[in-house]
Amino acid sequence: MAHQLIFTPLGMQHSGFDFINLKDTAKTTGYKTFELDKHVLAVKWDSTLSRAAGAMYSTTGDLYKWARAIAQKGIITPASWQQAFTPHLGAYGDGWFIDTLYDNKYVYHSGGLLGYMSSFRYYPDKDVTVILLNNFGYYDQTLLTINNALSEIVFNKYDWKKREAITLDEALLQQYIGAYTINKKDKLLITAKGHQLYAQSTSKNGIPKLPVYAENENTFYLKDFDAVLTFVRGADNNVVKIISHENGKVIEYNKIK
Repeated sequence: MAHQLIFTPLGMQHSGFDFINLKDTAKTTGYKTFELDKHVLAVKWDSTLSRAAGAMYSTTGDLYKWARAIAQKGIITPASWQQAFTPHLGAYGDGWFIDTLYDNKYVYHSGGLLGYMSSFRYYPDKDVTVILLNNFGYYDQTLLTINNALSEIVFNKYDWKKREAITLDEALLQQYIGAYTINKKDKLLITAKGHQLYAQSTSKNGIPKLPVYAENENTFYLKDFDAVLTFVRGADNNVVKIISHENGKVIEYNKIK
């Protein structure tokens, strides 16, 4: 059905479902780990079994054809595109996350299986598309940070700097542990394992469970996610909230007592 309704009309000749049996010189090998001194192959996955949760394979060129169909309101009716891009499950429409980066509206989705990751973002008001594919990765990894960085370059907002981690006393780290919330529903959890703090958001597209590193006594950064967390103390010197510069936004999380 997808070939009939999407791939063929759009000329997406390098997209399909049965990747494990695909005969193509451009077919990639997936890696669970791909580092200078360590290459670990990912388990071969029969993508026909995963259906909508990772079954499809494609290329950046083919996905750009899909992006042009979105821009031109092709394949389905304009009313259906409007419905797809209207949030009704939090920030989720019909198959798309809807959000903004530096006040630029975008529609977004990621995907992948063990050994493969993808990230697709389209800015309708700017007619800008950012598509990323790779053939390595694990479930707790994401291309979101790279997508944000490329988008920031496009919009002249890229101002990242090299950060150096410092070591803080264990007693000080313990003061930051706890649950913080935006709206009593979406939470940012700060936990510790040994001498390492971790941050994890409960909201969709929020911070996955990742280590955070101290830049100074109050400011922490993430290496694998576009976020900087600043802990704010109250009059009694206890931590009362976190101000997060996260994915191009400033989010305030109040500590749950």
